[in-house]
Amino acid sequence: MPKAYLLLICFSFSLKFAFAQFNEADFQRYTVLNGLSDNNVTSIVQDKLGFMWIGTEVGLNSFDGENFDRYFSHNKPFSLVASSVDKLIPFSNNRLGVVTREGLQVINTQNKSVEDYRFPDTSFFSHYNNSVYDAMELPDKSVLFSSNTGIYQLYKPGGICFRYDNYTAAAPENKRVLYARDILSVNNSEILIFTIGDKMDHYDPQKKEFYHVSPSSPRWSVLYPDPKHGSNCKKIAENQFIIFNHYSDSLIFYDRLRNMRVVSRPPHINSEEMNWSSKVFMLTDTSFVINSPLAGFYLFKLNKRTGVISGDGRKFLSGFKCNYFFVDKEKKLWIGTRTGLLRQKGKTPFVSASQLFNPQDAGSNARFTSVCRYKDKLYVGSFNRMEGLFVVDTATMQVTKKLTFYGGNNGWSEIESIQCYHKDTLWLGTSKGLLWFDVRYDHYGYVMDDKKDSVLVDGNPKLLPVDKKGRAWLLDYLNGKAGYYDTTKRTFTFFTATTVPALPFSRIKHIVYDAYGDVWLAGHGLARWNDVTGRFDTFMNVYAGPNKYREDILTIAADKKGSLWLYNAENVLLEYKIKEKKFYVHGADEGLPVFVQSMAEEVNDKLWFTTGSRLICYTPSTRQVVNFDQGDGLPVERASARIIFYDKGRDCFYSVHNNYLATFNANISKSLEGTSHLLITKLIFADSIFYNPASAVQVDYTRQNFSLHFTALNFDTPNSCSFYYSVDDKEWTYLNGLEEVAFNHLSPGSHRIQIKAITKFGRKLITSIMVTILPPFWQRWWFMTMLFLAVVGILYVLYNYRIAQIIKLQALRNDIARDLHDDIASTMGSISIYSEIASEKIKKQQPIVAEEILQKIGAASRQMIDRMSDIVWSINTTNDHLENLTDRMKAFCSMTLTPAGIDFYFDVQAAFSGAALPMDKRKNIFLIFKECIHNILKHADCKHVTIAITLQHHKITMSVKDDGRGFDQKNTKAYNGNGLNNMRKRAGNMFGKLTIHSFVDVGTIVELHLDI
Repeated sequence: MPKAYLLLICFSFSLKFAFAQFNEADFQRYTVLNGLSDNNVTSIVQDKLGFMWIGTEVGLNSFDGENFDRYFSHNKPFSLVASSVDKLIPFSNNRLGVVTREGLQVINTQNKSVEDYRFPDTSFFSHYNNSVYDAMELPDKSVLFSSNTGIYQLYKPGGICFRYDNYTAAAPENKRVLYARDILSVNNSEILIFTIGDKMDHYDPQKKEFYHVSPSSPRWSVLYPDPKHGSNCKKIAENQFIIFNHYSDSLIFYDRLRNMRVVSRPPHINSEEMNWSSKVFMLTDTSFVINSPLAGFYLFKLNKRTGVISGDGRKFLSGFKCNYFFVDKEKKLWIGTRTGLLRQKGKTPFVSASQLFNPQDAGSNARFTSVCRYKDKLYVGSFNRMEGLFVVDTATMQVTKKLTFYGGNNGWSEIESIQCYHKDTLWLGTSKGLLWFDVRYDHYGYVMDDKKDSVLVDGNPKLLPVDKKGRAWLLDYLNGKAGYYDTTKRTFTFFTATTVPALPFSRIKHIVYDAYGDVWLAGHGLARWNDVTGRFDTFMNVYAGPNKYREDILTIAADKKGSLWLYNAENVLLEYKIKEKKFYVHGADEGLPVFVQSMAEEVNDKLWFTTGSRLICYTPSTRQVVNFDQGDGLPVERASARIIFYDKGRDCFYSVHNNYLATFNANISKSLEGTSHLLITKLIFADSIFYNPASAVQVDYTRQNFSLHFTALNFDTPNSCSFYYSVDDKEWTYLNGLEEVAFNHLSPGSHRIQIKAITKFGRKLITSIMVTILPPFWQRWWFMTMLFLAVVGILYVLYNYRIAQIIKLQALRNDIARDLHDDIASTMGSISIYSEIASEKIKKQQPIVAEEILQKIGAASRQMIDRMSDIVWSINTTNDHLENLTDRMKAFCSMTLTPAGIDFYFDVQAAFSGAALPMDKRKNIFLIFKECIHNILKHADCKHVTIAITLQHHKITMSVKDDGRGFDQKNTKAYNGNGLNNMRKRAGNMFGKLTIHSFVDVGTIVELHLDI
């Protein structure tokens, strides 16, 4: 049991010291050159979404692993009250406290809103009030901060609920105004404030009670600052503290619940390394660092059971003045220094690059060309007359030996290819010919054929591995010669333009073995050696793609599924499916490059190739593309060979880059990727910005143009994603490296916008937002409904109006028919009676009486004709205008008043010319007028009649005035005669008003007022 316990302690100790790798090479450094606002970093925190917030001496920064968003005073989206940030303090609900010497600001990191907790700038003393040193959020969400003048508790900006002023504006101007420093929360109801002069105050935020703590207070004596030198105190857990006295070599652990105080003196800690500017920063719950006031920091371990603090006294990062330490969600350490921001590197680089020689020590054309591993050594060929062959230990990747041949400074040391065909012997293809090399004794010599002649002397041989039949193909680069070496018989067979069979073309650069056992020669053409027929049966020098006529094939590889993969000059990556005899183009739409420098044979269904600056792994079956660059350890220089060399025994590849040898595994571990979070960061409209918007946003129709910004939050492998977007589940659109997409005139409605990020390792991340653009009110459902109802209502009213008009017209026709019937029947009856009487009188020889009766018959007939004429005129639609009515009135007056010797005068307003009247109103107006004229003829005994007709605001006024005898309106019998009653009745039927004014011996005025 004790042994197991000891092992547990040892394991815990090693686990807690996982942060002990603190060499400068273990950190990524960011400065103003990378976009940081200032190199002097004062504080670091991480928000809920994962963004890092960095306070500096000049500005505040938000960092996503790739880009810094910088915030200063007097800029958008919010303005800092001061650009110099002293501290960053996390608050609840996505809020971040920003401590400056001009006040405390609380920023919502999600929507970028700001609250200012500061005093109004009303006097010179406001600066001291607002010179904040520390702050904290209390459980009731109020804010407590300390400043040069006192401590203050605010529920909201401007809402002070407690204040203690150690200084007032009446303080002497020459007095130094400094008071509060660090705030230490002991528990929810007890807060300690450390003040200038190594003193301490106590505040209870619940009771709002404040007092100065006495140095002799038994309750707080352990935490009270050292009266001689001062001390710093750090709360590391509930009721647990670490204390160190300034200019001291001791560290104190204090547990209030156990009343345990343990003093430790780790080695090599002296007073020069700990002063008032040193702080305790927790890395884990049992490990912490203390920064030196000079440079660097020290690492310590706390045993919470015993309270002992230990450390080995080593100073880390002594080249940096360290201000602040922070451990992020991925357990990576960030350090703020005076010369930039440091972040602990996450993963071991995928590519391990070793510089094997200094290019300044070699010729200007020196470059690595080939690699071959034999047992535990790598043999690296160099095109270097002074150092041709490098021997490298695979365990250390250090050069153990450098070799030249035949004295060096000649073509035999310019090595282009290396292969191993026999035990302990390497073959070297040099610019002077073939050499064999004994790896045991470093012996070498010319490779001879069966005739004892040197092979490919003065040529430029390229060697290939042994194929399935024990043959190793080789070629003389661009010199028109290729063949194979039978490793069993140790014989050579070569082909040229003159042999049988002959080479199809002469400028050969590469040879590959396909999946069917055949051999392909490539260069300024492409030809196949058919191993069954023993001849060259295929040749082509036109391929596919935009530059298919460029015959020069720069690099080629074969896969195990029957395809060749090649790149010809200034073209794109091509796949040639041998059985189909067809080319396929693979380009940027798959995330592949348009330039290929070197290629490797297919391993594990993956093709590897390099470009000018990248290493790419491509899986043809899934079309997955993985990119690696300098951030993954790839050398800056492009590959110096056209082949990436595969080591089957170690399952890795070697790529040569001038003086660098790059090594990487054939399989990609997902642990290399790190953590990525795809976030939509901004929706930018012309008049507003939505920061870190919710999953659904609703705007009006005036905001149909906007841009959407996003990021893949990743600090280990930033700038490593390919981005796509889709709208309303349509096809994905590649964004070609952009991290934003603009939308113009997006139609009203709800649109689901999706953003997809594909990481360099092929993992897909998808996020989406629903953007609803409200249509204009005239396109919304409620307006359309109201409009429909209004149209239905109007149609209904029009329908009812039309029916009413038809009924009214029918009633008018009935009235006319009834009047005609009554008039005709009455008149014809009278004529019939008069005729019989006249006939009797004639028979009785009474001609005078008969003549009188005949005159009555004529008068009745004329009266009937006159009334029929009025009716026919009233129903004639050509007489619908007011001017037709006045013309008939004038004609009637001429027929009646003129024969009676009465002068008449018409005063008609010209403005109503063309105004229309309905048939019933035209009829009734005329009959009222006619009745007036009849009354004048019968009763007025006048000399003059004046008729006035006016039209104003759709109102007709008709006035008939005579200068006759008049009548007494008090005489009800005269005033209420049948004629006048008929006139009033007709006026009432038209909703009009008839007025009569008559004066005896003066005359009578009849007025009709009517709306039309």
